[in-house]
Amino acid sequence: MTNQTNQDNEFNTSPHPALLGIEPLEMGSMDMGDPGIVNNKMKHYRNEAVHWLEPGRIAMGKVNMIAGDPGLGKSFMTMELAARASRGEIGSATSCVVIMSAEDDPCDTIAPRLRSMAANLNNIRFIEGIRREPGGPIDLLTLDRDYERFEQMILNHFPVSLIVIDPISAYMGSADSNNNAEVRAVLARLSVLAARTGAAVVCVTHLNKDTSGKRAVYRTMGSLAFTAAARTVQLVTKYEPTKGHSDEHAKDKRIVSIVKNNLGPIQPARVFVIRNGICTWIDEEVDIDADHFANGRVTFDAPETKTDQAVEFLERLLDAGAQPTKEVLERGAAQGLSRRVLHDAKQAIHAVSYKEGKVWYWSRDGKDDAKLIRDSVEPGLLEPPGPPDEPHDDLGYDDNGFM
Repeated sequence: MTNQTNQDNEFNTSPHPALLGIEPLEMGSMDMGDPGIVNNKMKHYRNEAVHWLEPGRIAMGKVNMIAGDPGLGKSFMTMELAARASRGEIGSATSCVVIMSAEDDPCDTIAPRLRSMAANLNNIRFIEGIRREPGGPIDLLTLDRDYERFEQMILNHFPVSLIVIDPISAYMGSADSNNNAEVRAVLARLSVLAARTGAAVVCVTHLNKDTSGKRAVYRTMGSLAFTAAARTVQLVTKYEPTKGHSDEHAKDKRIVSIVKNNLGPIQPARVFVIRNGICTWIDEEVDIDADHFANGRVTFDAPETKTDQAVEFLERLLDAGAQPTKEVLERGAAQGLSRRVLHDAKQAIHAVSYKEGKVWYWSRDGKDDAKLIRDSVEPGLLEPPGPPDEPHDDLGYDDNGFM
């Protein structure tokens, strides 16, 4: 497992300059607002570090994407991020958060979740929609038609450290979500807004239904332009231990892996749990590529236990053929594996015990019934002990190691 603190130290988490009121001109841009094609010599652009709202995962001043199937907790993840930003723990201590949600109700879903996560609700604004004429109805805001008003609203509440758009497809308006050019046109304006304000724009999207083996970057719904335009993309998937492994908390866990990061190194996948309406990150990181999670073939194992180690040890040892039980136990002990753990691993891989002469063996190969003694008791129980004249340890094993 990678040390999270050391990783975080590799990323600049200081407030984005725009959040502090530093104008683009001071950051190196020489654009004076004149009409025409804007271009400058590269010497006029100063080096500027990437500023991270979430180290290595959510960049300030950029468009970021979070993708996943419905019902996996993407909105819990964004609300937890919003809660921390509202308290000034990330971003800027004086900035606010803006939330757009077309799927969750602010009264029975969003506000209760934010309160559960100890958010400062005074620093969070929820966009209900847009009223286009006096006394008219409140319509859904669309980024193609209403961008100028949306931008002005953000500037009116400056500084804004986080803008959540959930899901991005609901706010595309007449722009075709499957058309690269139209998607890029909308996201390009969001990118300009992010850079101008220093806000981390986090767009939430669903996955398409194609599980034919495509890489994770091709699994987001709609045009590839969504993932291409975003500077970071994360994937939320179920936590499903590999068959044969167990984790009693698996149903509460979600894996968040990095699909792409154009601004820094790819970080390990990590895990959060949802309990009592609260999203909590736990100390588990997984060095597995997002592509392993994107196509319904989750290969993630539960946190490795001694039994897992013993299973790997026995599989490697017995694949070479039957081994004397005493030797198996001695070699296992040299690797810190107890007899009880080796017995559990033996049950897990369906290995068998048999006796030839006075020597007991463990094997994964079948033997004829005259020589084979299979485990005939329930998993976890011991097989009959050896001859009564041989000493036994306190677990019921005899000295020749027969279980």
